[in-house]
Amino acid sequence: MPCIRPQKTFVDWCVEQQVSHVVIGDVEGVQRHTSAKKKNKKRRSRNTNQKLSQWQFGKLYDYLAYKLKAKEIILEKVDESYTSQTCPVCTRRKKVSGRVYRCRCGYKCC
Repeated sequence: MPCIRPQKTFVDWCVEQQVSHVVIGDVEGVQRHTSAKKKNKKRRSRNTNQKLSQWQFGKLYDYLAYKLKAKEIILEKVDESYTSQTCPVCTRRKKVSGRVYRCRCGYKCC
């Protein structure tokens, strides 16, 4: 059975679709707060804490950056704060109510 490499598949898809710019979320800091329960904080299981502590944050980014650069595709890391509330057309922020996002500028996404 051949080894499946999702990163290569993604890069190949980007080339096929003529993508010139890829944006990924910056997940740095997710492993923080994996210690014991603090006052009024939700406690994670030991198993979840261990997985978060051992997560190799930069490995995927470095691999994608290398492969995408070879294909002349730009890779950008952005802060994920408020991304689900921000309109991609006019950049206004609106809290989503329901499954469909509607903005005053006319943008609609399901």
